[in-house]
Amino acid sequence: MNTFPPTDQRLYPFEFYSQMRRLNPVVYDDRNKVWSVFRYRDLQTILGDYITFSSDPKRPNSSYSLFSKANKSTNTTPTQRASLLQSDPPYHRILRSVIASAFTPIIVARLEPHIENIAHGMIDNVVKNGRMDLIDDLGYPLPVTIIAELLGVPIEDRNLFRGWTDRFVYLTEHNISDEQVEGKNIIQIIDEMDSYFSIIVKERTQKPQEDLITNLIKAQVDGRHLYEGEITTFCRILLLVGHVTTVNLIGNTILSLIRYSLINE
Repeated sequence: MNTFPPTDQRLYPFEFYSQMRRLNPVVYDDRNKVWSVFRYRDLQTILGDYITFSSDPKRPNSSYSLFSKANKSTNTTPTQRASLLQSDPPYHRILRSVIASAFTPIIVARLEPHIENIAHGMIDNVVKNGRMDLIDDLGYPLPVTIIAELLGVPIEDRNLFRGWTDRFVYLTEHNISDEQVEGKNIIQIIDEMDSYFSIIVKERTQKPQEDLITNLIKAQVDGRHLYEGEITTFCRILLLVGHVTTVNLIGNTILSLIRYSLINE
């Protein structure tokens, strides 16, 4: 059974999910090789019991995972490469505490007016051009610009970032018939991103700047610093997950506003 909504129901999957809650609350998806759980209380139980339902991907295809690929460098191990999304306590608590120490309220507050200015500049360009493609002119460039500036990487590389995110989204949203080909493609994306961010981390270690990567290098909790592989993994997650979800959020928000206004005219 395919436990993902059909393509024609992706924007409105509510009936599909309602039916799954009634008829198949817990079911194995043999097509995508995952278990799907649809009831809130079942999810609460699973997410709260990390001993029985571990987030640590110790499975044969774990090397294909975006978040758990082992680093080839000598100063990290597969365990140390685990991310916030795929690790269990106590390691998860340690990793979260160190990363959170780099996101101080002052750093976050300092970004708000700058983000607003960037957004205004993009809208001004739209007004000047007399036309707008929501995703190309705002939805994509805004989050990738902010993430690039937050990390302290050149904004000129945003097309490189877009290439990684587009390739990754395509691989994860389309059912590739050859799993080995899919796995190799994902590993290639991971290798490219890790190599890129590894260079930035080394540069910031030698020449610190006012950016998130420098803060992550300096951050520590109870004497525990982040390894290079843990920093590159976090940068990868922030870029892919933070960027893709924000692009979709902007697009879906405007689409909902337009449809709501049409309904109420």
